Amino acid sequence: MLLRDPVHAHGLLQGVTTEFITQDGLSYALLSAGNLDSYGRYIAGLYGPPPVGLDMSTMAAFRSHYEGKGCNVAVQAPHGPVRLESVGFEDVPLEGEGLARAERMVAEAMGQGAPGVSTGLSYYPNSYSDTDEL
Repeated sequence: MLLRDPVHAHGLLQGVTTEFITQDGLSYALLSAGNLDSYGRYIAGLYGPPPVGLDMSTMAAFRSHYEGKGCNVAVQAPHGPVRLESVGFEDVPLEGEGLARAERMVAEAMGQGAPGVSTGLSYYPNSYSDTDEL
């Protein structure tokens, strides 16, 4: 919503000065161009279509789109895109090189300002995760 309503009046009028986004592990953040298109169609019902022409491939790039908005924004590393970039929509354990890639992505995202990781195990591909992965 902040990309479409940068003033954030509905939140500010209620005293909300900081928004944590990428709840439930869903986000356009950290997605390659190919996955942005496919995952974008999957989560468009919740978030609307992905913004056109904005770089979402790194946490730093994603966060930059929220600078100067009407409130502070904390962007968590989204589990769904991390898993999607690591092993796709496959119902497989995240292990080996896939797990190593996911770990690198999360470490990079946190190094670029993500305060933590968000997951939602009711959504795909997050729901394919096991406790070892988490």
